[in-house]
Amino acid sequence: MTPVAWIMMASLSAQDLPKETGSTDTEVIEVQGHRLGATLPSASLAEPEAGPLLDNGDWLQGLPGLQVDSRVNMAQDTRLVVRGFGATSSFGVRSLRIEQDGIPISSADGQGQLSAVQAGSIDHALLIKGPLAALYGNAAGGVLQLRSSLPEQSGGKVGAMVGQDGQRRINATGNYRDGDNWLSLSGQRLEMDGFRPHSEASRNQWRLAGGSGGLTAFTQQSVEPRLNDPQSETLSQWQTDPDAGNAAAIKFDAHKSVRDRLSGVNYNQGDWHLSGWSGDRKVLQYLTFVGDTSAGGIVDLDRENQGARVEWTPSWQNVNWTLGSEYRRQKDDRQGYANQFGHQGVLRRDETGRIRSLDTYAIADVAGVTAGVRYSHSRFSVDDRFENDDSGSGNFNELAWALGYRHELAPGWTGFASIGEGFETPTLTEMAYSVDGGGFNKDLQSSKHRQAEIGVSTEMGLWHATVTGFYIDSSRELVVVQSDNGRTVYDNGEDSKRKGLEGELVRQFGDWQYRLSGTWLDASFDTGERIPGIAKLDMSQRLSWFFADAQSLALDWHHRSRTAATTDNSVYVPGGNRWDLGWQGGFGPVNLWARVENLADEKLAGAVVVNQSAGRYVEPLPGRQWSLGLDWTF
Repeated sequence: MTPVAWIMMASLSAQDLPKETGSTDTEVIEVQGHRLGATLPSASLAEPEAGPLLDNGDWLQGLPGLQVDSRVNMAQDTRLVVRGFGATSSFGVRSLRIEQDGIPISSADGQGQLSAVQAGSIDHALLIKGPLAALYGNAAGGVLQLRSSLPEQSGGKVGAMVGQDGQRRINATGNYRDGDNWLSLSGQRLEMDGFRPHSEASRNQWRLAGGSGGLTAFTQQSVEPRLNDPQSETLSQWQTDPDAGNAAAIKFDAHKSVRDRLSGVNYNQGDWHLSGWSGDRKVLQYLTFVGDTSAGGIVDLDRENQGARVEWTPSWQNVNWTLGSEYRRQKDDRQGYANQFGHQGVLRRDETGRIRSLDTYAIADVAGVTAGVRYSHSRFSVDDRFENDDSGSGNFNELAWALGYRHELAPGWTGFASIGEGFETPTLTEMAYSVDGGGFNKDLQSSKHRQAEIGVSTEMGLWHATVTGFYIDSSRELVVVQSDNGRTVYDNGEDSKRKGLEGELVRQFGDWQYRLSGTWLDASFDTGERIPGIAKLDMSQRLSWFFADAQSLALDWHHRSRTAATTDNSVYVPGGNRWDLGWQGGFGPVNLWARVENLADEKLAGAVVVNQSAGRYVEPLPGRQWSLGLDWTF
């Protein structure tokens, strides 16, 4: 059976299923707080599952349209690719706006890191895809909305996990609830030795949140004192010894230290919705080169982010409106130093980058039709204080629009279609380096993305499914022209096109549940080469057995096809199949779980490093690994 035929099977699926930890559902979703009408045409839900939770991307695996590139390297954040957007990112999540409880985690220029989020505090995630996602602004690929767990009553929970290669996690949560007033404090410590030399890492996180009536607020912090970076591998190294180390990583003491802080507040009163937030991110990173003739082999970055949003959601003449404005500012203080084999050398870079943006938007929803427009004005500037003055500034004035329609075709069948145009401005990180080895890249332009999709969803008793076809035409695509030991240079590349098919099928058979999801995606430049970093086929299956009232056993299979590693398609990283087995059981207030990943002990690539200048294109996944843990609720 062809890959397309497998995905077309997702024309039938299950509804009214027993809730399964870690489940994902693709359906016509009715959920508040997404601004795009009462019903979303193209979206997917996911919930954190019992497991190691070393990486927030792990529990998002299997969502249609989403490619999760897990580097299993905490010094390099997980990359999320939505319908091909974000595949060339070398610094976490790009082309995808991330929000937590309505507060942006992504910075004003579009960068985001999942590692700053404490997975144990999340109740579910909503992934919005397609043309309508462009109405959220500078995030052409989609929007990932994380919703935190709210306490239903006073109490608490403690948990612990141990696993192979020194995996250790302890976590605790305390909750207070009295009517509409609530308070929640949570924290966790995570450590791992890693399966490769020089890959030790640790992370400490805490979060305090509370609410009263229409007012909610939170403050959170994530501190990673030292994340050793074992570096990526060449194809031959990966195929012969994926657990091997890298001499340069040790020679230059490649590592990263990070501190993320974010505070936000939301106030809802009738048709009015107000939000404000402030955060900062501190990064100190040692790369694997000296850099005494370039911008340096040590990066010292201090980023500040603030913003505010006001929305009015009246209903007039049977039309539901969302009228809003969002102001954001970002400041990056960036220094670069020579890396004298693990010791800080001379200053090679000293600059401050600033972004200020103001967006205004209007969205109308009536009788199954959603239409919206968003205008964005942003100003980028860099003040260069080092030797040759590379200071510069520029403005981006962009317009995004979208039109969607959904209709009940027959009892249990819903059809939907949408069209629109979005944009992506370059980030300050993408502007950080020039091809000639210099600093600020003044020549980068924003890219444009014109999208269309059509799909159908069905609910028939124990079956449920959604299948969606989409087409994306992009101009001035931002691409990696060089990646040299952490120094990544971007440029506006050729125009490109993406056409694909995604879907999911779920079926319940008594105590058994079967789930199939997949994405077939043909993404290529107009010159004919495939866009690097994007797999043509990404599929997942899960077979679950629910038994003894509160226990379950799940067998997972994930397949990814080969992936181009270079723009000219001269190098491909092979794909593969991964099998995982997990068990969990509830015994009163205690929940136990155990998991074995990569059962077949295959050599698998977690992520592809695009256009890596030294030929180190592969971030390897570990072989067979076990982990187990418990949670006690009181």
